[in-house]
Amino acid sequence: MFYKPLNFEQRQEIKKPNYFFKKTANLLSYGLEKLKTPHSETIHLGNILGSGAENICHERLDPESNPTGRVIRRPNLFGRVWQTQFDKLANQPFVQTCLDTLHGNEIETIDFSVRQNVQLVYSRNGKEVKRKEPIVTDSEYIEGINEKTVRYEDFFDPETGQKTFEDLIKITEAFNKIMEKEKLGGDCLGMEVVTDVIACEVQAAIKLAIEKTNLPEPIIRFLESKLKGVQGQMRNLLRDEDGSIKVIDPGMHDQREETGKFRTITLALNQIMHGATVALAEHLYEEYNKQGIENFLTREELQKRIKFYGDEKYLKLGRILIARMVPHFKRKAGLK
Repeated sequence: MFYKPLNFEQRQEIKKPNYFFKKTANLLSYGLEKLKTPHSETIHLGNILGSGAENICHERLDPESNPTGRVIRRPNLFGRVWQTQFDKLANQPFVQTCLDTLHGNEIETIDFSVRQNVQLVYSRNGKEVKRKEPIVTDSEYIEGINEKTVRYEDFFDPETGQKTFEDLIKITEAFNKIMEKEKLGGDCLGMEVVTDVIACEVQAAIKLAIEKTNLPEPIIRFLESKLKGVQGQMRNLLRDEDGSIKVIDPGMHDQREETGKFRTITLALNQIMHGATVALAEHLYEEYNKQGIENFLTREELQKRIKFYGDEKYLKLGRILIARMVPHFKRKAGLK
């Protein structure tokens, strides 16, 4: 089991009237101690380049306000639960543990490092802001990075598609092993995949409504042609020109009993997304066969390499999601 229920003594402790008072006091004490700690370095931030589910991305500037070719990710409100987590088992930031684990399993990442106890200097509404952060990340700046994430159509590129598929299998296999041995959950899709799911369901509902009308067939086909499909993106994976894949965000879900936060919830989310990745790999294998594209491994080899580690119900749910989304991915990519 990934989640260990509270024992009798722990349940009784929570029931004590001063339990939450003590917890709140400890958190406040910890926060005040952090404020007193001198920062290790000052980092100057420029324009906001984008934002994710857990962080805000700024260009990094030098003290003279010149671009450095680096990107700083500072945590937003939600990210403070995850990105600033400290791994007590490894005595280092949890993000660093994730990065070390990926590299230890031969998964390539973009140039990425972790900075601790820094002072950020940036502008907000025309005013200079100085803010201490316990943990931020520093990575290389990649022009048009959102356009270089892995997309469904990339797997069918005649020159590089097979390399992209091969790397997806490699990463999926590694994530299974990491979950089994390290109890850390990798994510290829990114939390923003929720927007893709919603977009697919909306377009499916519109298409069904059109088909149920009594309009002439040419008009129905015209209206359906206006449904542009959905760009199936794997937002945590960067695709190079040769088709190879690197991980953009090394952060993983902590499922360890000693340190994992909200394991029951995060386990379900991570398992669904990883199940969808496994299901996508299965779909691509069969799609290659249908289109006469040579597969680099047999079906038995594929199933052995991407064997899902976790509750089978999440894999089934992932397969359902992919089956519903693929038609919209194909429409967007202009594939049959």
